[in-house]
Amino acid sequence: MTSLQHLEDIRQHEIQQILSEIPPHSHILEIGAGAGWQSKALAAHGFSVKAIDIAQSRYRQDRVWEVQDYDGFHIPFPDAEFDVVFSSNVLEHIPHVQTFQAEILRVLKPQGVAVHLLPTGTWRFWTNMTHYGVLVQKLWRRFFPSTHSPSPANPPSSANQSSSANQSSPASQSNPANPSNTSSPSASTRSWKRLLVVPRHGELGNAFSELYYFSRFRWLPLFSQSGWKIERYYFNRLFYTGYSVLNSKLGLSMRQRLSHVLGSSCHIFVLKKKT
Repeated sequence: MTSLQHLEDIRQHEIQQILSEIPPHSHILEIGAGAGWQSKALAAHGFSVKAIDIAQSRYRQDRVWEVQDYDGFHIPFPDAEFDVVFSSNVLEHIPHVQTFQAEILRVLKPQGVAVHLLPTGTWRFWTNMTHYGVLVQKLWRRFFPSTHSPSPANPPSSANQSSSANQSSPASQSNPANPSNTSSPSASTRSWKRLLVVPRHGELGNAFSELYYFSRFRWLPLFSQSGWKIERYYFNRLFYTGYSVLNSKLGLSMRQRLSHVLGSSCHIFVLKKKT
């Protein structure tokens, strides 16, 4: 299984988890829809679904659903258009996330529901840890190439192709793990620095301050101060990291069991407008 398939499996599992939060016959907007896997799954359950994402989405070429491009600031729909606004691992990638809540509130009906999945501090911690596991692997391949014979189905870069979020981590986009591709000593040095320093995933701080930025202690006050009432808050009870360690070889049922020991990788927030 590829890393992309692993990510899709997780996203499909998320939909099953939040279906009970969505009223029947809802008109849904998915923000940051990526390839559209989740929009397609929601539509298969009988909902009317619209999806938007920025034009620079790395999953643009993998789309399986109609995803409308937008500017990342203004949601291109009228006021009170949707019963549900949904996002998965997206809000942490919006620099103006607090002011953007006003746009979500605008397009949501008065009794509507917002459902957001967001990475946890646990996800950030274990992603930091597995970063160095990937580093060791890359160093071994670099200095002992004769001991590694990659097959066409498993190229050396496959471990970096996907993260747990709809938006992949900066590490996977820049792919610094192969410094042999650089054309100068200075470029090679920069590549190694990018690999040695754990990259941040979201828009604030660094890979270590994100332990706080991805925690409920940041999100709950932000939502409350932005005009939301927190209806429900819980974990997704699934363990995974930003590096596709074992990919689909480690099944979802095992990842569920691991979450009870190692922690869950996503928060689930269910919000309504404050009256």
